[in-house]
Amino acid sequence: AVFNGKYIRTRRFKKQEKLMEDMKRKGQDLTHPPLAFAGAWTKKGRGKWYENFGVFPTSPANTATMWLTAEKGGEGPRLYALCEGGNPIELDPSTLDVVHDERPFASSDG
Repeated sequence: AVFNGKYIRTRRFKKQEKLMEDMKRKGQDLTHPPLAFAGAWTKKGRGKWYENFGVFPTSPANTATMWLTAEKGGEGPRLYALCEGGNPIELDPSTLDVVHDERPFASSDG
């Protein structure tokens, strides 16, 4: 058996990655870096209340995946990365690249 894993490069992931690269380039300590995002259970920045004022939480897409089979005459199968604290993130089933970052589900009849 073979197992492969991959970080899903969501907007949230890329934002944190950029923050870490900027800090490294400036020679700053990366031992306990601030967070570049706010999540349902995490606070942005260094955790001060004012750093999170008016900030909407983002989804880490780290809890589960959901596979939807193709509808008759519709699009192919769809794969979502989920977290209870945010909207689903649609992934390409073959590459795991992000197709749609944090988009709410909608029914076919609106």
